[in-house]
Amino acid sequence: MKVRTLAIIYILCQMSTSSLFAQLLSLQQLEQVPVVNWDEAQKMPSDKVIAIDMSGTSLKNLPADIGKFTNLQKLILWKSELSNLPQEITNLKNLQVLNLKDNALSSDADLIKIFSLTHLKVLNLGSNNLTSLPKEIENLKNLEILNLGYNKLTLLPTELGTLSRLEELNLEYNSINALPVSIGDMAALTDLNLNRNDLNTLPEEILKLSALEILNLKENPIQKLPVSIDQLTSLEELFFKKHSLSEEEKDRITELLPNTEISFE
Repeated sequence: MKVRTLAIIYILCQMSTSSLFAQLLSLQQLEQVPVVNWDEAQKMPSDKVIAIDMSGTSLKNLPADIGKFTNLQKLILWKSELSNLPQEITNLKNLQVLNLKDNALSSDADLIKIFSLTHLKVLNLGSNNLTSLPKEIENLKNLEILNLGYNKLTLLPTELGTLSRLEELNLEYNSINALPVSIGDMAALTDLNLNRNDLNTLPEEILKLSALEILNLKENPIQKLPVSIDQLTSLEELFFKKHSLSEEEKDRITELLPNTEISFE
């Protein structure tokens, strides 16, 4: 397996930049691309490096040299003890997958750097120290998967609703007390995880999410869903906190959504 991987790296290194990067790889293709660590990346021509994994390395500081890998499309920095990001990360204009889960990021300044990477399709910021999201999140027009779970968010910006290609949004384990009405503009959303937040109600605009298949509302103090919840015609799974709803409300929801698997655990 190692020989095969090295052979693939060699082939990629022999390909011209124009042939390899004429267009961005699909997420499925990226899964097949060899991922190199930092030391290996440093030994390769910088324009040939497509994917780097520095997870679990306790970096604390991401080297400014990261900015030289301008053709990088996948960067994994999971559990690297990062509390800030160098300005040079904004050079990674072709980046599609960025995993920053389990770090210590908290500043809007660092988020603005990330949000300048407009080709991002997958962004994992779970388990950091985020308390807010700057409006520059609207720059991520190509984003398909966003994980913001296990942070300290209380509010979401209106601009979140401009992410019209977003399919999966994980907001679990925050302290969000209201959703922006613009959430109804996220037409591609299929999976919305709001587990363990502080939501009392849902905006009527959520009913516009015609593609929504999974809605997780567990561990929220919601007592009643929008009257026309049956407008969510694609909904396959719905999760609630066990004691948040009255028996009457449970019966109403069950009757309105006969084809949805509903959990009141």
